[in-house]
Amino acid sequence: MKKPIIYKIAQALAALSLFAGLSSLTQTCWLNFYQPKMPERIRDYK
Repeated sequence: MKKPIIYKIAQALAALSLFAGLSSLTQTCWLNFYQPKMPERIRDYK
């Protein structure tokens, strides 16, 4: 009878780790790809 509770905890941990991985991946992509290009775009517009 304890298996469903353990399954729910494991599912919650998996969702949390997936969300953390996606957010860190998005942050890394933002830091690597978008931020270095912003000053160049601002200079091009000026």
